[in-house]
Amino acid sequence: MLFRDHYLEHSTGFVLVMERAGLPAEWIFALDKGDRTWNRDRVHATFLARGYRSDVLDNSAVNDPADHLDDLARVSEKIDAFLDAAHAAGRGVLVVDDGGLLARGYGATTAPRTVDAALELTVSGIKRIAAAGAAGDPGAEPGPLPGQVPPGLPRENPPVGVTGRAP
Repeated sequence: MLFRDHYLEHSTGFVLVMERAGLPAEWIFALDKGDRTWNRDRVHATFLARGYRSDVLDNSAVNDPADHLDDLARVSEKIDAFLDAAHAAGRGVLVVDDGGLLARGYGATTAPRTVDAALELTVSGIKRIAAAGAAGDPGAEPGPLPGQVPPGLPRENPPVGVTGRAP
């Protein structure tokens, strides 16, 4: 899992829950957004102490890459190595992103390295992704949720496990 968000207590909680759910620490890479949140150094130290990778992908670097080439190259190299190692080990990579990582192209089907699933947390991030053309078809409709009747299937003959009732 690649996780990018503000380094706050709720970020720590989310990542710890993922570990408790069975995601091994070595397959967690957390990225701070680079803002000056309270306790960000403590959150970073906690992630490292638990065996996660932890670094910074600053919003200013996402918004103005030309002025941050060295920082972007450094963190991109680490992200690329993480993706390569995960895929070589037969693992998929989920991105949970607060507005920038996917806009750098890791969600595009034509990218040299891609993630396997993504969750963008912000409207501004979705706009960045759409503007960058980085996620294939950002307007694509998601498939039905569990318990929903897929479009085009008659409600009177739903598949097993799907109710025909409207929510």
